[in-house]
Amino acid sequence: MTELQQWANARVQKYDEARLSAPKPIVLARPQSKSNPKVKYMVIQYPNGSIHCNCIGFVYRKRCCHTKAL
Repeated sequence: MTELQQWANARVQKYDEARLSAPKPIVLARPQSKSNPKVKYMVIQYPNGSIHCNCIGFVYRKRCCHTKAL
């Protein structure tokens, strides 16, 4: 194994350790879409306190009715 490969493997290992030890976001709610009952959104809170939703309204406007309710 070359010196570059050893360095790269060490970097990947450090990255994996940092990623696995980092605080994980918390799922706060799984609201159902009003227009399509088959779709469920996910409202999550990150460790820094910010709340995000994966609905189209939040993606475009950075606010939605799902995050307001919390």
